[in-house]
Amino acid sequence: MTLSKRIIHHWPALLALLLGLLIGYVDLHSDEVWAALILLLPVTFLFGWVWPQQAWQWALLLGVGIPLGYLIALLTGYTPPCHPHLPCAALNINTVSQSAMALIPALIGAYVAVMLRWVVADWQSQG
Repeated sequence: MTLSKRIIHHWPALLALLLGLLIGYVDLHSDEVWAALILLLPVTFLFGWVWPQQAWQWALLLGVGIPLGYLIALLTGYTPPCHPHLPCAALNINTVSQSAMALIPALIGAYVAVMLRWVVADWQSQG
């Protein structure tokens, strides 16, 4: 298979990874966790709705952008902004591993879409 055919075949995964990295960038450059969550949930929902068989893969590819962003920030010495009324913690390997909790809302978004799609399909088959 040529490179262009591989890219065409795997474009949803590449798009998911790029969007995940964008969400990780937004999370690193915002002092609120909601900014990334507002992006992560609908995007994982959309991928889970369109390609329900690979819901766990979409959650992984989209959710991994946040820990990757924190890992890159740790390796490059970047200090993310912090909320003005809260103490700022320095980035370390613990914050990188804690950011992996972003996989939880990613999984929720993808699998809520799968369940809703199943309910809609069942409802349409009855009516």
